[in-house]
Order: sequence, then C-alpha cells, then structure tokens
Amino acid sequence: MNKIRGVGGVEVVYSKRLDFVKAGEANLSSFEVEIGDMNYGMEVDGILGFDFIQLAGLVIDSKELIVSLKE
Repeated sequence: MNKIRGVGGVEVVYSKRLDFVKAGEANLSSFEVEIGDMNYGMEVDGILGFDFIQLAGLVIDSKELIVSLKE
C-alpha cells in the first residue's frame, strides 16, 4: 500500500507488477501498475502515466488528440 499525492489530494494505491500491459498498439512486459479508487466524478477506465508513455515510445498530438507509437 502506497500513498500518492496530486492536484486532487492524497490517495491510497496498491502496486502490482503485471506480466504485460497493452494499450492499443503499445505493449510492455513486466510493468508495475498502481491500483486505487478512481472516483473523479466522471467515468475513467484508467490513467496512463508518463512512465508508461515514455517506455512505450508514445507520441501525443495534443492538437489532433491522437496518441501514436514513435516511428
């Protein structure tokens, strides 16, 4: 059990190493995730952190709202 801090305050999360995590075409093996209550007043399936984005080589086009793999 860990505590994380952010704009919304402090949350308790549990860390778990998964055999793999896949988001679209991005696939990472042996990746640690943090699992916690996500009651943000809207439906959210999950949050991709910068560690995942960087290791997966994702590129975010904020103008077009597109996420793609680095070429």
